[in-house]
Amino acid sequence: MKAGTVLSPQQRLDLAALMQARAADSAYHEAAAQTARVQYALALNPPQVLNRAVQPIGPVKPKTLLNTALGAALGGMLGVFWVFAAAWWRNSAEAKDK
Repeated sequence: MKAGTVLSPQQRLDLAALMQARAADSAYHEAAAQTARVQYALALNPPQVLNRAVQPIGPVKPKTLLNTALGAALGGMLGVFWVFAAAWWRNSAEAKDK
């Protein structure tokens, strides 16, 4: 096609469909090549199971005492931080007013 050639609406639709099909075909071939590379790598070095899964002996229970203690400690630290941040903010606002 020469530069400056005007295409009819039907030719534009056909060209768009061909370009879309070419892009899809290219993506398919790229994915197929990637799959082949992965299969080849797995054939050379198959994955090994290090530790087998085991059935738990009893039900899993939340550690209520530990969770409560951690929550209280983190909440206290957050409260102390909040007090220091509020004092700093107040002091910086007072310094600007002077």
